[in-house]
Amino acid sequence: MVIHDDYVECQNFMAAEDWDAARRVLQGIAYSMPDETPEVKARFTALMKEFASRDPLVSGVLRIAMPLIREQPGIMQTAMYKHLPGIGPEEARYTFYFAEQLGILRREKKGNSYRLLPVGEIIDGGLSLSKPI
Repeated sequence: MVIHDDYVECQNFMAAEDWDAARRVLQGIAYSMPDETPEVKARFTALMKEFASRDPLVSGVLRIAMPLIREQPGIMQTAMYKHLPGIGPEEARYTFYFAEQLGILRREKKGNSYRLLPVGEIIDGGLSLSKPI
């Protein structure tokens, strides 16, 4: 099964702390998801949430973004891009999507973007899923 092989490859990259390679493998799996069963999609979503909770890209972006989101609750996601030097819009969208999935922030659709609202916080290099801001 291709997804299983990709999962093993992703785990190997994660063990080697090659986060960019692991992210690329997961992105490849995601592109193949439309034809999968709901059960496979649910397992993949759980894997992505686990990965995102450990991904240094997510925690790094959130270290910059969360103080701004706390200061300006409801700031538009597209407005955040200019505050994230060296981070492209795709990486920012990935971060904010999974930050919402992990309970770190809330996104509310507004036009063709999202309002970002604080819910959780980052602690000691990890993500806290239960502490409110």
